Amino acid sequence: MTNKDTLLIIAGPSGCGKNYITEKLVEEYSDKFVQLQQYTTRPKRTADENTYYFIDEKKYNELYNSLMARIEINGFHYGTTTESQHDRINIVIANLDGINDIRHNNAIREKFNIFILGIDSEIPKKREERTDEYVKKERESLRYVADCWIYNTKEKYLTTSDVLAKLAEYCVI
Repeated sequence: MTNKDTLLIIAGPSGCGKNYITEKLVEEYSDKFVQLQQYTTRPKRTADENTYYFIDEKKYNELYNSLMARIEINGFHYGTTTESQHDRINIVIANLDGINDIRHNNAIREKFNIFILGIDSEIPKKREERTDEYVKKERESLRYVADCWIYNTKEKYLTTSDVLAKLAEYCVI
């Protein structure tokens, strides 16, 4: 690898465990992984939700040029900071539009070695606003963008050890 920072993009359909596995990687291996801060203009789904900084449109517009994986979903904006940790693998969770925003940003491509890890699940967590058809469309759109895929199954949920083994196989860690 070069002197670039490493950016690990975790992608997958809604409810497949992206946030969970990211939290566990950062919790168990804080010396190796850091999740880059995510911002959104949408309201919190629950009072204790802490996966984003919740900001207004004005603040989002001020931050826009310093963000990557910038997308709009249902009228709300999302983006992730580009301020990386040089000594760790920087994680961003992104959908296809966020991945495309990163791919088309020359400054990001010059700054990072990018690896896309796809995560999927036989039994995705249901959300009221996410139909089975929506998840199926997400799965299809992401099918070919990941460098590799790992899966939650009914018999075995993914662990951080599974992720580490896959990243080592691809020489990311």
